[in-house]
Amino acid sequence: FFSCHLFVATCDMAELDEAMENQDLADQERGYLEEDEFGWQSWRSQKIRTMRDQEDFPSFEDITAETEGRWEDPDPPGGNPNCPVLDWKWPEEVWDAEVALFKTGVNGSNASDIKQGACGDCWFLAAVSVIAMYPDVLRGIIVDADEEKGVYCCRFYADDESERRVCVDTRVPTNASVASGGRPCYVRSADQGELWPVIIEKAFAKVYGSFEAIEGGFTAA
Repeated sequence: FFSCHLFVATCDMAELDEAMENQDLADQERGYLEEDEFGWQSWRSQKIRTMRDQEDFPSFEDITAETEGRWEDPDPPGGNPNCPVLDWKWPEEVWDAEVALFKTGVNGSNASDIKQGACGDCWFLAAVSVIAMYPDVLRGIIVDADEEKGVYCCRFYADDESERRVCVDTRVPTNASVASGGRPCYVRSADQGELWPVIIEKAFAKVYGSFEAIEGGFTAA
């Protein structure tokens, strides 16, 4: 999704200019580089994402009121080409360590917790890693939690500033392939058994419908 120009001190500047011009032409053909209304060249993602409507998601209050025991989300997000068939496992089936929403760092979270998996959503995880340094802000994403029933509700905003609250369970998306050994497909915490990165990424994928839908993008400045 991205093209990078590598500047090498020993290269000939004329050759570098030609290489960059050729790269720009190639990017234009792929649709990665466009002219805006002022005639400038600007980088843009060509992927159009649309959030599902809030009405698609049951409320935290309804889920917890109707659930006895541990909740199993009937509407988890779909996979992506790297993990097309997901095997949803409970955390204790994935890790031998103690399971908790927050375990390490400043009040339970830090940027180094996030370990990207087989989903090309680094643009999103980069923003989350910054937010992780501010626990109060991070808790503004995970707005409701019932640890006993395993229900976590995350809040996101659409471009029109309308709110989406989407609840997910604690199951971890793993690769259904026998060869993978049931390892997590997507984001995980550096601290085994810590759930908050899994919860946030899974909720974000759910609000768009799948992990494939959140691949490729830019982190807002």
